[in-house]
Amino acid sequence: MLSSFRYKLVDNVKCKDVSPEKIKIIKDLLEQAIAEAKRDSTLHFRYENSIAQKMGRKATNKVRRLVKEQW
Repeated sequence: MLSSFRYKLVDNVKCKDVSPEKIKIIKDLLEQAIAEAKRDSTLHFRYENSIAQKMGRKATNKVRRLVKEQW
């Protein structure tokens, strides 16, 4: 199962509105993402996350699916 940590839009955190609480939110998310990346060093998440599925990786995912079906 893919984690939401690798690609996540963070609500209510803006670059021009900094506070210690918001810094902690981002720091915690980064630490979780780094820990997950250490457990799974493959790059499959780049193609399988929800953003990739909806947007930029459609063609790549189609080719990957066709290759998998062929093999």
